[in-house]
Amino acid sequence: NLWYAPGDPMTVANEWRITRAVHRSIDQHGYRPHRARGFPRVTTLRHGERHRHVIVDGHHRLAALAHRGDRLAVVEQEAVVERSDVERWWHVRAGRCTADEALAFFDAFFDLAGGERWTRVRPRKEVRG
Repeated sequence: NLWYAPGDPMTVANEWRITRAVHRSIDQHGYRPHRARGFPRVTTLRHGERHRHVIVDGHHRLAALAHRGDRLAVVEQEAVVERSDVERWWHVRAGRCTADEALAFFDAFFDLAGGERWTRVRPRKEVRG
């Protein structure tokens, strides 16, 4: 999750509780996306020919399906974000971060694993603007 520090016991426990509940529900009733606000949504980050898919909604469902060993999950693509469009990204235009800060965050998805990403690019506690 982008918004919480790794290792936060409250967050980890809560995320685990939700994922277990979703897993039990899928075991009992099957996977019915129409009852779960549609399919999980992703935003695709594109850097040249390379792509990364960031889960926007439905990460608990995808975690439960992956744990079950389901090999196919249909997702809805919410947006495609091009690295070259950094000046048009909302947070950059709004002055909440610089283009260089936004690109550092973007590039971390291509260069680092989750834990490493957090130590390099941490969300700010304060928000400018």
